[in-house]
Amino acid sequence: MEPVKLLRHDVAFKGMLVTNFDILFALIHTLTLDLYSDDADWAVINDLHNFHHVAASDRDAVRQTLSHTSIDMIMVASDTLFINHTLALLKEENQLHADRLRESVRRITALKLRLNLYEVPVPGKDVVDLVGDAASQRLAYKLASESIVLLQNVNSTLPIAVSSRIFLTG
Repeated sequence: MEPVKLLRHDVAFKGMLVTNFDILFALIHTLTLDLYSDDADWAVINDLHNFHHVAASDRDAVRQTLSHTSIDMIMVASDTLFINHTLALLKEENQLHADRLRESVRRITALKLRLNLYEVPVPGKDVVDLVGDAASQRLAYKLASESIVLLQNVNSTLPIAVSSRIFLTG
């Protein structure tokens, strides 16, 4: 089944679809690139080429994304490669991709209108200085410290020896 048909028609999802590049980034770049490289940001698209090998190139991966998905926004922090490929494809195949992008613009605009982001572009701007200030950091540390609970210290697990190795997951 075509994913767009399933999401937009069968499930009748009318909202805006956003990729989370942090999660998708891990799928590809743990195998192919440095985890902290700048080119890791558009991994959801890049993954089609570099990991799954279903796209002939990064540009083809962008073409497939525009043609076969209804992703409206790709959270790319610093890499403009996706944008550059999209612009090139618009020049080559204007009508096909322009119509697809108009759909995404409509959904993004509708969400911004519902959230009143055109009237109040940065909600909470008046409290930005409070985020991460010394008092907030002290409170966060206190709450984190108080939330740690040791139910049983079986076999004297704690304190952990300096030479020990542990695995944390979550």
